[in-house]
Amino acid sequence: AETQREVEPQAMLILPPLWYLVAWDPLRGDFRHFRMDRISGPDLMEGKPFRRRHVLFAADVCPYAELERRLAARPLPV
Repeated sequence: AETQREVEPQAMLILPPLWYLVAWDPLRGDFRHFRMDRISGPDLMEGKPFRRRHVLFAADVCPYAELERRLAARPLPV
């Protein structure tokens, strides 16, 4: 199902062959990740710039290391 989100892009996570956008979701107050091939029609939001957040990828600090491990174990999309 298609959804719309307002997020603050922070980083890209590349787990070949897929790329992920790591973004801060102000509504949820947490980081989220989105597959780049599933993003359509991104819009630039007018207004004041958002602040840059420090994204850590260490296994003991950030769930993205766990995401990387889980995705690496999955078969590649055809």
